[in-house]
Amino acid sequence: MDTVCPPSRDSSLVNTNTQEQIPNSIHIKLIPNVEMTNRCFVFDVIDRDLIKGGSSLKLGRYSDRAAVPNRLSFKSKVVSRYHAEIWVSDDGKIYIKDSGSSSGTFVNHIRLTTANSESTKAHEIIDGDLIQLGVDYKGGIEPVYRSVKMRLEVNRREWREFQSNTYNLAAFQQLRQQLSQTTSNTKNTGYKEEVQECCICLYCIAPFQALFIAPCSHVYHYRCLRPLLIQNYPGFSCPLCRTYSNLEASVTVEESEVLEMLGLVENIVDMPLSGRDEGEDDIMPSLDHHYDKTMLTENVHQAREI
Repeated sequence: MDTVCPPSRDSSLVNTNTQEQIPNSIHIKLIPNVEMTNRCFVFDVIDRDLIKGGSSLKLGRYSDRAAVPNRLSFKSKVVSRYHAEIWVSDDGKIYIKDSGSSSGTFVNHIRLTTANSESTKAHEIIDGDLIQLGVDYKGGIEPVYRSVKMRLEVNRREWREFQSNTYNLAAFQQLRQQLSQTTSNTKNTGYKEEVQECCICLYCIAPFQALFIAPCSHVYHYRCLRPLLIQNYPGFSCPLCRTYSNLEASVTVEESEVLEMLGLVENIVDMPLSGRDEGEDDIMPSLDHHYDKTMLTENVHQAREI
């Protein structure tokens, strides 16, 4: 394998929060690899577009000095100030190298080089690889002494896009239907309700239980999941699908946005008023309220003209 060196060009790393990918670039995410048994270093999800053949993304320990361009900093003492670099080559492959760290850089649990020595060869990394900076010190009890473990995602569609993940919407609709069912439905002869189980304790999800619904729509007993929620809070990794979520993420969602996600806006707006059922009018109170307000305004104007 030929030696691949990181390029030295500038202004080729872009931080983006939009869904549009920059041309001639590779979209990557670095997500905390939250484990079930050990405490982990939790950080905000890193979302970047790396231009092919552009400058490298430098990883290192946080410093109070002025921010350095194209640098990701972690407040952990086991991470060296100049720990590692990640870049994309001209052919679109992603590489990582150790920059001479004392505690080491690991890819899929394999150390790239010895202590205090820079990597002689770049190591190619792909989607799903695990990257670790440093090793835990003093048992990793305090966050400042924990190693930084992250999972690499490459050119993945945002799992929260309802166009790309219909499972979340279907699970949410099913949960709504189950919660809205009356007890008389379960008493019908020959009717067998599909009972969901908690994958941790393997007992049934039942009424009157404290439940936790993950952002990925998987449901658990809160009692079973509570140790995992506290261990790496606010970071959470679903035990079933391993989807990472920030439990402190904003929940400011308007009613119109929810109806759009559920596909109820177009159906209700296109439906004539005379063809709606009584229950469907309750789903869109905002439309009826707007209609009444408009009529009231017109009546006021007519009264003033008279």
